[in-house]
Amino acid sequence: AEQLTDMKIASVADAKRACDKLHSFGVPNVVITSINVDGDSSQLHLIGSERNEESGATHQFSISFPKLDGYFTGSGDFFAAMMLARHASLAPQFGRGCLGALARACELATATQAGVMSATRNYQVSTGVPVPATNLVRGLRPADMVRGFELRIIPSQHLITNPTMVFTATDI
Repeated sequence: AEQLTDMKIASVADAKRACDKLHSFGVPNVVITSINVDGDSSQLHLIGSERNEESGATHQFSISFPKLDGYFTGSGDFFAAMMLARHASLAPQFGRGCLGALARACELATATQAGVMSATRNYQVSTGVPVPATNLVRGLRPADMVRGFELRIIPSQHLITNPTMVFTATDI
């Protein structure tokens, strides 16, 4: 979002302005994931904004969740897939022009993501996979380390089909 809007996002207010700017480009749904605000490194925040293209009304929300230490391969792609699939299935229930489907889709995707990442972290710990202090350059990552960082999606299918809701969207 920072690159698309040419804005620094260091607070919830900054994120809301970035969402508004992206809406002005014609983007009806905006999700900014994993931002750190107010210097609290133990928490991450998702900021979402949906805009009704007909009325111009917007619904902006935040979901806060604890930062999980570790290194995870594919987490951004996985979240995007979960959120888009949930949104596609929820949008008809909310009706054309109604707001709220994006927030609910993000709640479900965040719940699924948290469960899968926790399962992945537990797997990493149980197998002794070392977590590098810094990101390793592609090609320099040992194969067993990379396999250990891959999300445990298949063993966590139940979290995809039936996520445990632990985080809720708050209107901002």
